[in-house]
Amino acid sequence: MLFKSRYKETFLNKINKYMWPKSGWKRAGRYLSLRVKRLPGSPHSIALGFSLGTAVAMTPLYGAHFLLGIFFAWLLGGSIAASVIGNLIGNPWTYPFVCLISFKVGTFFVSSNISDLVTIASISNELSSLGQIIVSIIIDGNFYKAWGSLTNLDLIPLMIIGSIPVSLIVGLISYCLSRKLISDYQNRRKIKIANKSRKNGD
Repeated sequence: MLFKSRYKETFLNKINKYMWPKSGWKRAGRYLSLRVKRLPGSPHSIALGFSLGTAVAMTPLYGAHFLLGIFFAWLLGGSIAASVIGNLIGNPWTYPFVCLISFKVGTFFVSSNISDLVTIASISNELSSLGQIIVSIIIDGNFYKAWGSLTNLDLIPLMIIGSIPVSLIVGLISYCLSRKLISDYQNRRKIKIANKSRKNGD
């Protein structure tokens, strides 16, 4: 390709850009906000897709967030592109906080003395096991076996239970805020186009 950069971006560089945007988090947030506003569709469908993406990102089902967000957006008539953007709220910087909040909420609803057994090693082991379970579901499609493996875990089930109310709250807030922003943006754009057409007509 003409004028193609000679510099080939490495895998580690891509990971670094994902974890820490070159333009900074504030500018990256503004860019994503603008991308959401400019998506085609009604304010409801875009906001619904975005909120479903953020809600799914609050679950500990790492590795399946994008697929789940796309599935629910398709199922409920939301914007698939918006769900992908909303999913980006789940990243290496937010995952530890999401895990902690989901776990705390889960232990609140389910009486458990497992808090004393929580260590970085135990969390890593269970997340690794969860990843294997998700891959097994995708490849084999054996939900019964996957459910049996999931019930053998100690921390993840509590996180899943805790993530349900967290996802609902985050999703609802995301929907209300994003719909208002998208609706205002589309209305301003319509007025701008109408004024421009009126001037051209004169």
